[in-house]
Amino acid sequence: MFQFFKNKIQSNKEAMLLYVGNSFITLSSFLIIALLSHFLPIETYGIYRFIITISTLAITLGSLGFANALYYYLSSANFSQYQSKINSNRIGLIIMSMITLFLMKLISFFFFEKLADFQLVQYQWVIAGIVCIGILQSNELHIFLINKKIKVYLILTLSVIILRIASLFLAYYQHWTLLDLLKLHLLWSFVSLLINQILINRFNQIRQVQINWKEIFEQFKYGFPIGLGLFFGVLLINADRIILSAFYPDPTQFAILSNGNFEVPIITQFYISFSTIALPMLIEAYRQKDFHEFFQIRAKYQQEIMMLLFPIVFALINWSGPVIRIIFGQNYTESAALFAVFAGSFLIRFTSHHDVFLATNQTKYISIIQGVELIFHLILTYVLLSNFGMIGASYAYLITNIFYFIFTSYYSAKIMGVSIWKIHNWKHLPPNLLICGFILLVFKSIDAALIYSDLQAILLAIFYVISTYLFLNYRYATILKHG
Repeated sequence: MFQFFKNKIQSNKEAMLLYVGNSFITLSSFLIIALLSHFLPIETYGIYRFIITISTLAITLGSLGFANALYYYLSSANFSQYQSKINSNRIGLIIMSMITLFLMKLISFFFFEKLADFQLVQYQWVIAGIVCIGILQSNELHIFLINKKIKVYLILTLSVIILRIASLFLAYYQHWTLLDLLKLHLLWSFVSLLINQILINRFNQIRQVQINWKEIFEQFKYGFPIGLGLFFGVLLINADRIILSAFYPDPTQFAILSNGNFEVPIITQFYISFSTIALPMLIEAYRQKDFHEFFQIRAKYQQEIMMLLFPIVFALINWSGPVIRIIFGQNYTESAALFAVFAGSFLIRFTSHHDVFLATNQTKYISIIQGVELIFHLILTYVLLSNFGMIGASYAYLITNIFYFIFTSYYSAKIMGVSIWKIHNWKHLPPNLLICGFILLVFKSIDAALIYSDLQAILLAIFYVISTYLFLNYRYATILKHG
C-alpha cells in the first residue's frame, strides 16, 4: 500500500500537492486557534470560539453545495462557457449570503437574552462580514482546480495565513481587543477574496457580469443535497457547543469545552488519504466481482492506518494533560479530561466508514445513517450534558461514533453479502491494540519515575509513538514475509 501511495504521488502530483497544501493550511489555521488561546483571557477566548463556531455553521449553510455544483458543471463545459457558469455561481452565492444573514438575524431574536454573556451586539457587523466573505470564497478552490492553478491558490492562501499569524503577535504586544482581532480576521479574508477573484477573472477571461437564472437554479438544484449533507456534518461536530451555548451559555465553559472536544488535524488526514487512494482499486475490484481482492485491499489499508493511528491515539489519551497545556495553555487543564474521552473516538478512524457505499454506488445509506446519527447525537448530548456536565458531551461524541461505526459496518456487510466480522481487518485489530497498550504500560512507569514537566512528557510521548510504530511495522513485515 505504501508503494501504491508512492506511485500515486508520482502519477498525480496535482492531487498530492492539494493534499499536502491543505494539510499545511489546516495545521496553520489550527495554530491560529492555539495562539489565541494563549494570548486571550479565557472568557474572551470563549467568545471568540463561539463566534468562529456560528460563522462556520453559517458559511457552510450559505455555501449550500454551490462550489461542488460549479466544479461539476465546469468539468463538462467548454472554456467559452466558464464566464457564464462562474458568474451564475457568484450570483447564487451572493443571494445565499443575504438569505443566511437574514436567518442569522431572525434566530438571534430568539436567543438574544440567553446569549447576553457572549456580547454579540458589538461584533455583529464584523461577524456578518466574515460570513459573507466566507460564503463568497467557498468556490475559489474548485475554480483554481479546474484552471489547474492549484499551486497559485495554495501559495496565496498560505501566504495570507502566515501574514495573519505574524499580525497576531503584533496585536498581542499592542494589547488589541477582541473586536480588533476580528476586524483583522475580516481584513485578511477580504484581501484573500480580492486577490483570488481578480485571478479567477484573469484565468477565465471574465470581463462582464451576466445573469442566467436557469444556470443559477441548475447549480442550486445539484448542490442543495450535497450542501445539506455538509451542513449536517458540521452541525454534528459542533453539536456539543451548540447545545452548551443554547441551554447553558457561559463563555468560560464554552472555551474549556472547545479546547477539550476538538479534532486533531493529523488524525483525519490518515484515514482520508489512505481510503481515498484505495477507493479506485475497491471500485475496480467490485466491478470485476473479485470480492477476495476487495477485502484484501481494505485489510491492507486498514493495517497501514492502524500502525500509524493507534500509537498516536494512545499517546494523546495517556498524555492528554501535557498535550492540552502545551497547545492551549495552563488555563485549560480542565479540558484535558474531556479530550482524553473525546480522543477515544479516534480509534475507529482506522477505516473509512463510507468506502463500501461509495465503491458499490450505494450512497443513499450515507445520508440516511448520517441523518439518524445527527438526531441521536443531539439528544444524547443534551441528556449527558445536563446530567454529567461537559464530560457528558465528550462521552456523547464517543458513544455516537461507536454506534455509527457499528451501523456503517452492519450495512457495509449487508451490501457485500458477508458477515460483519469479515468487513474489517479483525485479524490485526486486537493484536495492534494490545501491543500499543502493553508498550504504553512500560512508558507509564518511566513517566511516573522520571518525568517532571509537560515538555518532558511530550518528548516521552513522541518517543512512545515512534518506537511503537516501528515495532508494529516490524511485526507486520515479518508476518508478510512468512506468509
